Amino acid sequence: MRGGGTSIDCLLLVGSTREVNISAANGANGRFPFTPFPRGWFFFELSENLPVGRLMSRQWLGQPAIAWRDEDGRVCIANAYCPHLGAKLAPESGGTVRNGNLVCPFHGFTYDTAGECVSTPFVEPNPACRLRVFPCEEINGFVFGYFDERGTEPEWRLPVMDEAGWTETLTHVYSVRTHPQETSENVIDLSHLSFLHGFDGVAHSGQVEIDHCCPMNFHANAS
Repeated sequence: MRGGGTSIDCLLLVGSTREVNISAANGANGRFPFTPFPRGWFFFELSENLPVGRLMSRQWLGQPAIAWRDEDGRVCIANAYCPHLGAKLAPESGGTVRNGNLVCPFHGFTYDTAGECVSTPFVEPNPACRLRVFPCEEINGFVFGYFDERGTEPEWRLPVMDEAGWTETLTHVYSVRTHPQETSENVIDLSHLSFLHGFDGVAHSGQVEIDHCCPMNFHANAS
């Protein structure tokens, strides 16, 4: 979210959810259960916090994940377990980045940012030994990863925002006990913005398209 004067411009990026149990959807808790995580792009880290050679770990979409940047500037988001024998690759478990590649602390298997095992200390790497990596994009100083339980390629891409004429982007981190679908729906619920949050003059600034990507631009002036 970026501000320019009293105007707020928001871009909502929503993934696609899988089918839900219809009988459960019609029950007392009609909106639940949601699928664990929808298909789509999810924030991982600020670009400035991921310099070349740094390995970081976190709980991401309900699973341990790691990320690093190689010497050519490419960022990789990956599952935090080695496909060889399951050793944890997080830095707190001994995982490291060497010459732009990830090195497993257990047997020294080495992976590039595409997930390919490029070397081992003992034998030629087995092409079948591949690290699970997530499609990754770096947009406007933010690192995003694409998640799909089926492991398919992204159905849509993130747009690059033109930052010319905008004030500096400010970021804040909040912990919210909710489902990502709830927060996505809350952002596009324009009717509650004026009633609950006191924003005046809320209106759509363009046509709303609901497909794999749902961009919704609107302007709101705080009175």
